[in-house]
Amino acid sequence: MVIKSIVVRVPRGLKPAINAAIFVQKILSLNSEVIIIKDGKFIHVDKDITIGIALAVQIMDLGIVKDDEITLIISGLNEQDALTDLEEFLLVEENKDFAQLFVK
Repeated sequence: MVIKSIVVRVPRGLKPAINAAIFVQKILSLNSEVIIIKDGKFIHVDKDITIGIALAVQIMDLGIVKDDEITLIISGLNEQDALTDLEEFLLVEENKDFAQLFVK
């Protein structure tokens, strides 16, 4: 299990639907269990029962904006790689870098 607090740098955070949808796509592609915590509220992603659209709405409901601190708890196969992948997305600051995330 890995636990890390991250200050979100993605332009506009995870409130816009497109940002939340990309983040959900990344989470659902992992072979790990993910918990996202912000201000005492949390989302536990169980890939067996989680539907992408519902997860995106839950993430948007957390109200995560740029410069908010969130905590990720990841456990499972390749958890360190999973953390790196999610962190890479959350730390993108410039629009040109953000656009490149669509290409991967």
